[in-house]
Amino acid sequence: MSRKHKKTVWPLAGIAISFLGSAAAGTVSLFALRKNNQTMLDLRQAMFEADQSGQGIDTALTDLQQHITSHMNANPPKLGDNSAVQLKFSYDRAKQAEADRVSAARTALSQEATAYCEANVRNVQLSVRADCVASYTAERPIVEKQIVADLYRYNFVSPRWSADLAGWSLVVCIALAVIFTLQLVSRIIAKLILKN
Repeated sequence: MSRKHKKTVWPLAGIAISFLGSAAAGTVSLFALRKNNQTMLDLRQAMFEADQSGQGIDTALTDLQQHITSHMNANPPKLGDNSAVQLKFSYDRAKQAEADRVSAARTALSQEATAYCEANVRNVQLSVRADCVASYTAERPIVEKQIVADLYRYNFVSPRWSADLAGWSLVVCIALAVIFTLQLVSRIIAKLILKN
C-alpha cells in the first residue's frame, strides 16, 4: 500500500468509525428510552391493579414514582386535563367509607334522640316527641367530611437527562456525532485549501 493511499484511508476510517459509533449509540439510546417508557407503563398498570384491589398501593405508587423521576422518557400519559396518575378506586373507597360513617352516626344519633325523648317527654302528643327528636339531632349535627380528589392524584415528571443506559448512550451518540461533523468539515476545508 502506498503512502498516499494510507493517508487517504486513515482519515476516512476515522470518519466512518465516528459515524457508525454515533449511529450505534443512537440506536442503543432509542431502545433504552423505549424500555424506560415501557417499564413506566408496566409499573403504572401494577399501581392501577393495586389500587383496584386495595392492597400494596403505597409500594406500587412508590415504585412508579421512583422510576419516573429517575429515568428519561418515563412521563405517564395525561388523561386530558387531569393528572396522569390517579388512585380512582382508593378515592371511591374513601368516599364510600365516609358516607357509611355518616349514615351509621346519624342512625345512632336518631336512636339516641328517640330514647332520650321517650324517657324525658312522656304522655304527650306524638308531634311534640317528634319535635324533641328533631331538636336533639339538630343540636348535634353530623357533618360529612369532604374527600378531596386532589389527594388521590399525582403528577410525576421524568428528568430531561438521566444517568442510565438511555442517558449515557445519548451522550456518547452526541459526542460521536460532533466528532464526525468536525472530522467531515475539517476534511472538506482541507480539500478546499489544497485545491487553491
